[in-house]
Amino acid sequence: MIYTDIVEAPDYWAPYLINGDATGYSDDELVDIEYWIKNNINCGWAIVSCQGEPEFKFKAYYSITQDRMLGANVVEYILHYIGDGINEDNNE
Repeated sequence: MIYTDIVEAPDYWAPYLINGDATGYSDDELVDIEYWIKNNINCGWAIVSCQGEPEFKFKAYYSITQDRMLGANVVEYILHYIGDGINEDNNE
């Protein structure tokens, strides 16, 4: 069985989140992306694709470098569980 989950994040993060491509991001943007990953993606999960049309949402993510919530065009990112075993009660 393939376990999946969906999370929302800024659409312009897709190259980094899906492919690990940091080209074109500032150091502050990379800090924010890594902070978001640390706080939103559980161990054993991997982002494999994105879906949907970008939709603007204020408070889309917290910017640690700007110390505030920021708005952004967001899409849904699809995650697959790639770890060893899963606790079906909380997906960890």
